[in-house]
Amino acid sequence: MHEEPGEVTKVRLELLREELKLIDAAIRQMDDITKNVKNWAIVTWTAALSASLASPELRPFAVGSAAVPFVFWFVDGSYRRVQRTFILRQRAIRDWVNGDDFPAVIRGEKPFEFKVLRMRKGTGDQGGTMRELWRLMTFKTVWLLYVGLIAVSIASWWLVNLYAPA
Repeated sequence: MHEEPGEVTKVRLELLREELKLIDAAIRQMDDITKNVKNWAIVTWTAALSASLASPELRPFAVGSAAVPFVFWFVDGSYRRVQRTFILRQRAIRDWVNGDDFPAVIRGEKPFEFKVLRMRKGTGDQGGTMRELWRLMTFKTVWLLYVGLIAVSIASWWLVNLYAPA
């Protein structure tokens, strides 16, 4: 039987509680950032497409507005990748608290070996950064927005060239 001083366990549990609060705040902040990225993507894309369609000389460049959401899509994915590390750490804490070791630590039967204040957990062996980035970018809600904007750019360019040649 391992008897860890009760005060040390209480302090570590309090630190773990604070870590969860910080992780939750970081996840929410990443949500806000990705929302702002989407907003800027829509505004910038709308301006690029509108400007190219407004003038007959610029209409051939309407298809170029498809590049705008593509760039923002990568930025959005990059923030999601950072957010994912916080989510993985949150899950690791959840699994430890719900596992067999946690009650044993509270009873003083096992030492408190779970590391606290790590905030982020590496993604480990999930296929490398580009594969993981692509996986995060292809979430249905993210994918539909950016691919939709790209498709509208291409369709607008095609329709303008079909029905209103310069």
